[in-house]
Amino acid sequence: PGGRTRRLAPEEERLLLAACDQVSPDALTPLVILALETAMRLGELLALEWRYINFESRVATLPDTKNGEVRYVPLSTRALESLQKVNRNPAHRRVFWKWSASDTVNKPWRKAVEIARNSYVEDCEKRGEKPHDGFLTNLRFHDLRHETTSRFFEGGFNAMEVAIDEDC
Repeated sequence: PGGRTRRLAPEEERLLLAACDQVSPDALTPLVILALETAMRLGELLALEWRYINFESRVATLPDTKNGEVRYVPLSTRALESLQKVNRNPAHRRVFWKWSASDTVNKPWRKAVEIARNSYVEDCEKRGEKPHDGFLTNLRFHDLRHETTSRFFEGGFNAMEVAIDEDC
């Protein structure tokens, strides 16, 4: 099958992050921002441990990636700021300790997308406009990885700089 081409519009991102704040501001919001800033897979984000984040050098080390190789992920200012908002639990090494596996994020993710879509529809109704059918529909968490990669290229990075790996 052909690859997905779903892009996240700026207004979708704004409403989605506001909805994430309603669902879980100390976990889901930073998770989504980190995904948008790094193009990390959900599994990589959930496995990320505090000991692998170097705030000084602004790099997260992923010792166990899908392809079996260590990867070093640069962290933007926005990514670092989102990490500061995570509710740290001293009993857990993982950054996103609230979720044990990728499928446990599905419910809060879907809830945030639903809240954001409903907010959009309400805003359209207030303005007397018809909501766009594709706005915040058919959006998967993994689409954030593709969105970020596209943004990197649009920002002028070349293929070697973006090389997150071919097996998305």
